[in-house]
Amino acid sequence: MKTWFSINASAAEVAEVTIFDEIGYWGVTAKDFLDGIKGVSAPTIRVSINSPGGSVSDALAIYNALRASGKRIEVQVLGVAASAASYIAMAGDQITMPENTFMFLHNPITGVYGNADDMRETADMLDKFAASLTATYMRRWKGESEALTKVLADETWLTAAECLENGLCDTVGPAAMATARFDVQNHKLPDNVRAALTPPPPAVAPAMAEKINAACTAAGFPTLVASLIADPKVDNDQAIVDAVANAREVKAVLAVLKLDDRLDAAVASRKSSADIRAEIAVDRATEDERTPTRTTPPAATPVPQARKPLTRTEIYGAYNRQAEKTQ
Repeated sequence: MKTWFSINASAAEVAEVTIFDEIGYWGVTAKDFLDGIKGVSAPTIRVSINSPGGSVSDALAIYNALRASGKRIEVQVLGVAASAASYIAMAGDQITMPENTFMFLHNPITGVYGNADDMRETADMLDKFAASLTATYMRRWKGESEALTKVLADETWLTAAECLENGLCDTVGPAAMATARFDVQNHKLPDNVRAALTPPPPAVAPAMAEKINAACTAAGFPTLVASLIADPKVDNDQAIVDAVANAREVKAVLAVLKLDDRLDAAVASRKSSADIRAEIAVDRATEDERTPTRTTPPAATPVPQARKPLTRTEIYGAYNRQAEKTQ
């Protein structure tokens, strides 16, 4: 499995750790991380983060491993430290963020299948996780606890400047951009080296990111935020308006088709309502093909026979029999 996680423990003074992947099974697992830092002898561990987050339990284990290492922990947020990755960032004795980077904070979430007792048990479990996570953020948070509670409840993107203001980082520096000095596409390089030497697309300016967050949140489309922030083409107000308008069209289509459970994924994909309708049509056609076709005709329904009209003699006979019974 490819991963954007690595530990360079060879440096005498500083061991370099990169987390450029999801936290958990599909990316950086706690086991991989703990196995990696066992060989670190340097007095300082520098953790560079650009991660969308992931498993809370893995993030807890990674955070605790860093804090229990006895090393000085220096954290650098190089893109986004979102969700569980922002929690790992809190392990830093020193946290640095370039001015164009972000943290994303929210309360823990999960999926559950079961009866009412299962739902209540899961809700209690989430409350306990939330209390633990909040306490860790609160060790750095400079404001009132109520303000942090609102940030988590509102699922908030914080700029580097906002993180500095609230104590979630210690230093904000200028945006950094590494530039390749040769054509990486025409050299036989490993995929991970080629990717590291290829400059990433520029991120949107912090002011534009704030506009994106405000507009999408107000419209009720929080899952649209990350996609727009990551798109360098979204560099003006009209682009934000168009993206929100498209999300509203997609929402209307899914509401008519009673497929509201697809809304978050559809909005995040930023596909047009026409594309979404086409995908749904293909899905339904595929489902129809999987449904067995009935090849035997249904049993014929017997046709009721018309009753033969009663004769006058039959009518009088029935009347007389009834009269005899009542005497």
